[in-house]
Amino acid sequence: MLKSIASVFWKSGKAYIALYLAFLVAIGLMVANLLFGISSNEIIMKIFGTLILSFLAILVYYELEKKHQSDDITTLELSGIRSYSPLLSGKVLEKLMATPGNIRVLNTWIYNVSELTVHFKEALQHDKTNIEISYLSPKSDFVSRRAEELGLTSEDVANRIHTNRDDLAFFLKNLTPEKRSRVKVFEFDAMPRVLIHTNGERGFVGFFWPETMAVQSPQFFIRGKSQSFPAAVWSYYDYITSRRREVTEELV
Repeated sequence: MLKSIASVFWKSGKAYIALYLAFLVAIGLMVANLLFGISSNEIIMKIFGTLILSFLAILVYYELEKKHQSDDITTLELSGIRSYSPLLSGKVLEKLMATPGNIRVLNTWIYNVSELTVHFKEALQHDKTNIEISYLSPKSDFVSRRAEELGLTSEDVANRIHTNRDDLAFFLKNLTPEKRSRVKVFEFDAMPRVLIHTNGERGFVGFFWPETMAVQSPQFFIRGKSQSFPAAVWSYYDYITSRRREVTEELV
């Protein structure tokens, strides 16, 4: 019982610790007064009562707020969103990309290719790993549209994609034939709308915004395929799949 009460005290964060201590002092003095008749002063008793009621009001507020937050979290989880990150980075992403599985990466160009290939090499140590990398074709008409959104020239975006091709070619050529056979590189011809870094049915998803790199935009961690948000993401991936061609052999 005391452990439960203490847990509420220290986890609520909705009032100052001083008020909690005052509450305990008030309870202690009231108990002492009842047991030993320290004081019958009505004003003191009212102060004690006010402190206790103040604490209870805060506690009720905390419980209602916690329930509201829980409802919001439940709604997000039911839609398939497990968590949120302000940008694409961190240990969770690194572990996700280095863990054996079916890894998929999709972007206009692979902005973080140098970091990803390090994790890919680790994942490819296991024969269960298969990797698909998809980026926008440098010859696509959508290069100019995405460049306009980013405030860049078409040449800027095309050059970054070509640099990506060179980086990926270097990565592929340094793999053994067996490992290379489990890496597929694709170029797609469609407007990039969803940034994808997944392993199996888990991973990070971001959106393309005007004047902002997708990797620097908010990322949502999804799991599964049947819930509404992941279902929309995988539907988009299927759409891209129907508008891409494999270029792996061209790179090696």
